[in-house]
Amino acid sequence: MKKFLLIFILILNILSARTIVLATDPFPPFHSPEVKEYGFFAEIVKAAFKEVGHDLKIEFVPWNRALELSENGYYDGVIGALYSDDRAKKYLFSYFVYKMGLSIFINKDTKYTKTDLENKKNLKLGRVRGYYYPTDYAIVKNHLTIESSTLENSLGALINNRLDFIIEANTVIDYLLNQKFKNNKNKIVELDTLGYQEYKILISKKVSDKEQILNDFNSGIEKIKKNGKYSKILKKYHVE
Repeated sequence: MKKFLLIFILILNILSARTIVLATDPFPPFHSPEVKEYGFFAEIVKAAFKEVGHDLKIEFVPWNRALELSENGYYDGVIGALYSDDRAKKYLFSYFVYKMGLSIFINKDTKYTKTDLENKKNLKLGRVRGYYYPTDYAIVKNHLTIESSTLENSLGALINNRLDFIIEANTVIDYLLNQKFKNNKNKIVELDTLGYQEYKILISKKVSDKEQILNDFNSGIEKIKKNGKYSKILKKYHVE
């Protein structure tokens, strides 16, 4: 009897397994088509889904487009995002996958201090269109937000003094400076850290099996954290 029950459960798992399609923008080394296995975050998400029988396909598009198409159910969701109340109206959030450190970056020629950024008004803060900063960061208030389509564009504008500062994942800025802006990397200074934020995946509320996808992923991420696959991936990419 137990044998038939196990076979029945196996068949159900096979029938419920499918390819999950998530969208995102290049955000190396977290996720990018230029990085091996699409990056450490992408590899972790893929491993979590594989642990529960699903395949993962990642589509790289501009960030705002990833959000819009996922919101409408064209994609199953988005890989890599911070929580916001507005996003929670449209998406289900997974357990956290990785805690991402955020920092303030300036061009060293400006000689800004953190106090300057807190007290001055109408400085130019660079941000990728659709990116979110936690509202409890007082430093983002009273400034002009200058949006761009990619993080590389924002960083290039900061290097050329067209922006006053940006707030971004320190791991990503370090990667871009060393890979894309080697000749100008000494122009950028990490002014201060702003702590850590939980980086997750989002599942669109327009997807019919959204709860199943989310529950499966959450189960998968817990399993790979327990069986050592999660830490093995981080070690592979030299990420803590």
